[in-house]
Amino acid sequence: MLGMGVVADQTGAGPESLQADGSITSRTIKGPACKSPVGRCFVATFEGTLEGPAEFVANSVKQTPQPGMILINGNFVIHDKRGDITCIEDSLLNTAPGSDGEPDGEFVFLCEITGGTGKWAGATGHLQATGNLQGMEGAARYIGKMNVKE
Repeated sequence: MLGMGVVADQTGAGPESLQADGSITSRTIKGPACKSPVGRCFVATFEGTLEGPAEFVANSVKQTPQPGMILINGNFVIHDKRGDITCIEDSLLNTAPGSDGEPDGEFVFLCEITGGTGKWAGATGHLQATGNLQGMEGAARYIGKMNVKE
């Protein structure tokens, strides 16, 4: 079952710490709808602790020393029903051909939360995910810890 664990500060002061988990489905966006300087964008849907649409716009793409592995940095906005969450994401994507000649598309990301709106105003913390990107479609599982002001 997907859910949210709440760990409150024992003194009653300070931020509320929320544990997050769930799933993400995504679709690559190309053409004029993608405002990335390096041409990498996607839209996503979050389910679980966070629920709603999201979008990612890449700022940079760099080849790593390992063949077929690229590092992608960009801005991620999640439109949760309680407000928006903004974060800076770094992803590592395997673009090397698999046994069938097509990339298997394994990826991981770490998204450092930089703020938000509504419930997420002033939020900090992180989200991390692992998944696969096949062609234009992706699927992942995420977990994270978010610190929000009460």
